[in-house]
Amino acid sequence: MPWNRKRLGIRPRLECLEVRTVPAGTTIITHGLSLTSQFGSDSWVRAMGNAIAGRSPGSDVFLMYDFAAGVLKYDGGAAVPATFQAGTGSEEYIVYVSWESASSRTTPGWAESAAEGLYGTLRRYGLADANHPLHFIGHSYGTVVNSEVIQRLGYLDGLTVDQLTTLDPHDFYEVFTGSLTPTYEINVKQPDVHVWSNVTYADNYYNTAGTSSLFSPLPHGRALDGAMTQAAVNVNLSSLAGFNVSGSLPHSRVHEYYALTIDPAINLFDPSLDHSTWFAGSSTNYGYRYSRIGGTAADRAAYFAGYTQRTNPASPPDNSALDVGKDPPGRIYNGDFFNTVSGSGLLAGYTGSPQITGAPANPAALLNSAGKTLTHLPVYFPPHTKEFAFDYTVAGPPAGDALSVTFQRDDGQSFTFTDPGILNAPGSGTRTLDFSSFPNLSQLLGRMASITLTLNTTQSATSLAVDNLRIASPNVLPPAVTVNDGSAQRSRVTSLQLGFNQNVTLPVNPADAFQLRRQSDNALVALNAVVTGNVVSLTFAAGPVAAGSLADGRYTLTLRASQINGGAFDGNSDGIPGDDYVLTGTPTNGLFRLFGDSDGNGTVNSVDFLAFRLAFLGSSAPFDSDGNGTVDSGDFLQFRLRFLLSV
Repeated sequence: MPWNRKRLGIRPRLECLEVRTVPAGTTIITHGLSLTSQFGSDSWVRAMGNAIAGRSPGSDVFLMYDFAAGVLKYDGGAAVPATFQAGTGSEEYIVYVSWESASSRTTPGWAESAAEGLYGTLRRYGLADANHPLHFIGHSYGTVVNSEVIQRLGYLDGLTVDQLTTLDPHDFYEVFTGSLTPTYEINVKQPDVHVWSNVTYADNYYNTAGTSSLFSPLPHGRALDGAMTQAAVNVNLSSLAGFNVSGSLPHSRVHEYYALTIDPAINLFDPSLDHSTWFAGSSTNYGYRYSRIGGTAADRAAYFAGYTQRTNPASPPDNSALDVGKDPPGRIYNGDFFNTVSGSGLLAGYTGSPQITGAPANPAALLNSAGKTLTHLPVYFPPHTKEFAFDYTVAGPPAGDALSVTFQRDDGQSFTFTDPGILNAPGSGTRTLDFSSFPNLSQLLGRMASITLTLNTTQSATSLAVDNLRIASPNVLPPAVTVNDGSAQRSRVTSLQLGFNQNVTLPVNPADAFQLRRQSDNALVALNAVVTGNVVSLTFAAGPVAAGSLADGRYTLTLRASQINGGAFDGNSDGIPGDDYVLTGTPTNGLFRLFGDSDGNGTVNSVDFLAFRLAFLGSSAPFDSDGNGTVDSGDFLQFRLRFLLSV
């Protein structure tokens, strides 16, 4: 049974600010740099999670993502079963992120590696989907992890994040003047924290005051605005008591400030300070009040008013030499070995430190008698995965050698593909494992799995360079658009049929992937969408619509790439996913409506009059303008008004 502190009675629930219904969702809390466990009896992460549970109106399920073990656990208990999936009832899922060992590494890439594992875990267990509003809360380096997860949710899956809360975001190199380790961070090179375009609300609390002491370096935060990102409400805490001091405490006091806005009676790790001076009145009127749980919709609308400009999740505006972020993100972090800096025997994304070969601009992993195995940490295989692939170069292969690729799933089951042919002759190529060559690929869909490549050889002359490990889905291409049933008439337009080159994954409300506007006045058509295999049928619910048909005019149809197959939609057919598809209606392509136009030429003329006269007093749907089932005098009046007009 999941550990539910509310049921155990550890903390009574605080009353919400008003009686209301709060949508249950997922709250993720991610700690920053840590040399020791963040989850002891004085854990600020657990204290904050417990306080949030006290504010949520439903029951709570406490979980912990253990990056080192690569598993999701019940907090304080065993790993969740392989069958676990987040429900869609009233439960609030509170996920603690435990990544201590990786957070303290002084080589680059570990925040992204932790983000890859957290992203996959949230997707694998249904904790991040359209049914669960997401609130990410991170401190220090943890803000980087959360930012990278959100980027993946937006770019790879087209998912929206309800709120991003950053506490002293520390994503830059800082010299800790006066400490024993002033250049501790020089090689960390964290990716920048961004408020991505899939974030609805963002608030940021930070400190720029205080100095490092001999034994306590003081990291500072920053505002999330200006050239690097925008659209966060920034709260500078530097002027408050206890921040302009020497030592590391001001960095921790930022998350303490936010915790007090959740629960003014929370157990504080720093009781020596008078925290009441931080707030004018109740602390619950600040910070967490503007979350999905903590306040009202009106509170949020007023607090975040005007913060609408975002950074696209495909590509942030800054990626300097001190930032090793990979944009846009792939499904296998460091699968192209762009980050070759290892430390303590570990390369970010891998369980060890593989040999690296090739030019600095195009590195690859090397397998030979000195190092035969390469293992990537667990990654998520989305349900629409079509293939796993990698590039290779073979040198000096003796007969009989083979390469094996083993996928170990999150439930411990392993599936191995053995490839004896890859080493038959020197050369380069791409090896693709699809459902035909590797039927067990189907066993990985929707799951997390590690990937191990093993060179089975005893010959020192054999070497295999591997590069660009990737999980791929063939890009979805722009669909064939059929108006109505394919007939020529545009007198009434009641549906659009979109035929894709493969089945597509769309949001919970499929209509969210599409937009239809009338060109003359930019009026938006409210859509209904039904998916049948690879065909999406659009009908018209409101807007410039009359009796179930589009109103007269030319229309523009937009397909949103971020909402189709997790961004694997190639709207301009250039081989690179991520582009919207825009079909601008003309008489040539037929995306228009003109009542009376029986042959679809964009004009109502004598040919159409003959067709109308033959249909008069019958039940011909194309000439039934008001949908009453009969072509009558009212329809004739509408026809006469349009005679000799063109769209």
